[in-house]
Amino acid sequence: MKRFIFLCGLAMPSVASVGTEFPSGLLHVNDKLNYLGKRNNEYFAFTLVSKIRLTGCPPIIVDNDEQFSKQVHCNVFKDGLRRGDLHCIRLVRKRGRITCPRSRSEADQYRRDAANFYKFCANEHPYYARKFSECLLFGKGVQQNIILAADYLLTAVLGGDPVAQYMCYKVLEQNAKYCMRMPDFYLVFAYGLKCLNNSADQGYAPAQNAFGLYLREARRFPDAAHYFKLSAYKGDVDGQFNYGLCFRDGKGIAKNLSRAARYFQLSAYQGNAEAQCEFGVSLMKGEGIAQNREEAIRYLRLSVDQKYADAQYNYGVCLMNGMGVSKDLSLAAHYFQLSADQGFAPAQCQFGVLLMKGEGIAQNREEAIRYLRLSVDQNNANAQYNLGIYLMDGQGVPQDLGLAAHLFQLSADQGNADAQCTFGVLLMKGEGIAQNRKEAIRYLRLSVDQNNANAQYNLGIYFRDGHGVPQDIGKAIHYFKLSADQGYAIAQCELSVFLMTGEGIAQNREEAIRYLMLSVDQNNANAQYNYGMYLINGIGVQRNPIRAAQFFKRSADQGFAPAQRLFGVFLMVGGIVDTRMDEAVRYFILAAAQGDADATMYLGTIGYMMMRVIRRDVP
Repeated sequence: MKRFIFLCGLAMPSVASVGTEFPSGLLHVNDKLNYLGKRNNEYFAFTLVSKIRLTGCPPIIVDNDEQFSKQVHCNVFKDGLRRGDLHCIRLVRKRGRITCPRSRSEADQYRRDAANFYKFCANEHPYYARKFSECLLFGKGVQQNIILAADYLLTAVLGGDPVAQYMCYKVLEQNAKYCMRMPDFYLVFAYGLKCLNNSADQGYAPAQNAFGLYLREARRFPDAAHYFKLSAYKGDVDGQFNYGLCFRDGKGIAKNLSRAARYFQLSAYQGNAEAQCEFGVSLMKGEGIAQNREEAIRYLRLSVDQKYADAQYNYGVCLMNGMGVSKDLSLAAHYFQLSADQGFAPAQCQFGVLLMKGEGIAQNREEAIRYLRLSVDQNNANAQYNLGIYLMDGQGVPQDLGLAAHLFQLSADQGNADAQCTFGVLLMKGEGIAQNRKEAIRYLRLSVDQNNANAQYNLGIYFRDGHGVPQDIGKAIHYFKLSADQGYAIAQCELSVFLMTGEGIAQNREEAIRYLMLSVDQNNANAQYNYGMYLINGIGVQRNPIRAAQFFKRSADQGFAPAQRLFGVFLMVGGIVDTRMDEAVRYFILAAAQGDADATMYLGTIGYMMMRVIRRDVP
């Protein structure tokens, strides 16, 4: 023992008691290791690494002698029934030939008999060496002895038992952070990978899935897909899910959403939370399978019940948008928070936005910024964009255009279309960042390529005015139309002006009024002002000054300076609306504050008239 500690060069962690109850032998290796507990797991890994180092990473024998294995298993199985081996008894019990233990003491006796049986057979076949290792590791029918458990597990590994080889790898992988301080750990971990490879090649499904994950991390996608396929065909729940991901993403295999949905469904049937979530999303979107929102919600809820953060987020999205369920912002915020508190970046971003707006939850700008920063720390593009917006506008944080521009660039470089558009506009104006019109146009084009309506409108403006690009009214109208046809109100208003005047496009007053009314219906102040002008002058519509005044007022009340000035004139002159000099002055002041020179002139005229009246009345 002293020599062992000296060779490792580290103090061994203390051993924690596992308890009297041992998990069923039908549990997955990962579940058994989780049951062992963190401290015992680290201790077991520590011991295993040291023993592998002491033996010099010996060669692994792959058990290919099938005839010998069958004969040994047959003899051992018969002997096991006689001795009371739990594994054998469980198999016979399924056929109804033997009853369950009648008491706890009888069950404990079965465990002791099984442990003795495994110990007796440990040298005959690596399977039983591994089973006895588990007995020692968990204190099942024998006193717990983690050091001896590592010895027997290594014996099973060298003998070619695939489950033992997989277990060896999992112990090393789960405790890599702790064990990497040990000398030559990377050589030992490479030995663990070799164990995993051998286990996978012997057909052990969980090992095939785990080796596929390793290959996927190494970006060897075709090889990863091959091992996922082997694992999936054997019914491994994780293998089916990961093979479905290969089909969904087209990595290592041709993209096929239908087959992806099929493998997600197979895995979801077995209770895999990730697969339930993915299959629910496929059903919701109708990707690779007929759309069925009711079933989608059912699968998402199954995944949510297992506290899977991705599912909580997606279920929140459904509640927020009323997809397959009644719209409920309050409940959506609840699920976003559950997911966000597990560290899921998209949920942190969405919950931060709801907190900022006070939708479905009490407004809390400080908390909103905190959640957004957590999401930004995980490099979430949407969070970078939203936090940039709040920094640009000074919402919840002091205004900082420089930091806002930096966040927009980070988000834009990840392909976020809104960020690409906003960053392009800042580059064009030179706000928060050095002006660079060439780069501005590049980012705007990237956003336009994603069919972003705002970017289409802004690129149209730059072609109209010749900013950063040669002036081209035809291209400007093209981009305005693309944006307008997506329902972007400002572009609809701009396009209507060109259609009305016939500049750069064939004049079409009917179409101009149609696009203008679409913009008016979205309460666009500029469109309301333009429509009022057409009504008062009878251009494209029947002349109607009274209705024109109504649209001028609607536009003025939204702060549009030309409308404020014109409606002030109506109030000052009277006729179309009742004369109200005090209201006229108020609208003129509002317009003048925005730099409207005519409104300033009207205020001066009114002031001059008032001074003359005052002088005339003074005796």
